[in-house]
Amino acid sequence: MFGFKKNMGLLDRILRILMALVTFYFTFTKSESIAFSIVMVILGLFFLIVGLIGRSPLYKLLGTYSDDRP
Repeated sequence: MFGFKKNMGLLDRILRILMALVTFYFTFTKSESIAFSIVMVILGLFFLIVGLIGRSPLYKLLGTYSDDRP
């Protein structure tokens, strides 16, 4: 997609998507502060997008990966 190579394995992607869903759940059901809710929604969106795309900016920065490369 867009010429980017994926650098995340399937388990890593699944865990990030689950973290996003848990973040959204607690944000919309348990949060009382609007500022905290906004930060958590942004964090959840980041986890969701990274999990769906399969490319972690932190992995790129560190030069590492979690997929099955030879």
